[in-house]
Amino acid sequence: MKIFDIEEELYCGQIPGIYALEEYKFFGTIFHELLEYSRVFGLPPNSFIPRLRVYLGRDLRFEKEVEKIFWEGMAQFLLIFIISWAFKFYAATIIPSSTNYWALILQISGPISFVLAFFFLRKQILLPFSPYFGAYYKLWALLKVGCSTGEILGKSKVLELRPKASALKQIHRKIKRPLKSWEQQGTPIAPLIELVMEELWEVYDQEFQRFHKMLKIISFLILAFFYLGAYFMLVWGSLAPFLIDLEG
Repeated sequence: MKIFDIEEELYCGQIPGIYALEEYKFFGTIFHELLEYSRVFGLPPNSFIPRLRVYLGRDLRFEKEVEKIFWEGMAQFLLIFIISWAFKFYAATIIPSSTNYWALILQISGPISFVLAFFFLRKQILLPFSPYFGAYYKLWALLKVGCSTGEILGKSKVLELRPKASALKQIHRKIKRPLKSWEQQGTPIAPLIELVMEELWEVYDQEFQRFHKMLKIISFLILAFFYLGAYFMLVWGSLAPFLIDLEG
């Protein structure tokens, strides 16, 4: 994302130009819409760019941690796969034994299960935040530039949000009734919006940390069940003929 280019223009006293921002989660969409509000409505760019850049940097660090966990898990699976089958083929040169296809199926199923769990958890934990960040930032920006009530609610669509996750329900509940009061009576709501946005970022960070922990647990369980189980099956399959001969 061209955040540094935008900030450079901002600090030189220029209004940021039109940029083809990269699509990264919800950040690209938010930056694009807020910059458009800057050009159309006069929203001060320094009211959102520095803060969003901090959150973007934090999110990128989290993503690097997740990527590290993912590839470390895949590397461990591959290493144990190689060690297991190297042992199997070496043992077969000494004691002939049949190939254990169940062990092979288990070890192939491990990475597939890990990848599926990775994308499922990402979708369930992180993806639901996108519409809330978009709606709240639109609401905040349109309030700041003094648009009409109908225009603010129509463009932000904040009242159309239907949270399913408990964390998002709690946050949205804090804003829903004050929004109704603001819509009907004109009660000031801008300070509450900023507080709710800060809380949304905190909850997002917490959910990202939960995603990290769950990914580590799943990686360990796959190692323990799919790979350790397959390893013992291979060891037993290799040693069983020798043990039978001893008994005979």
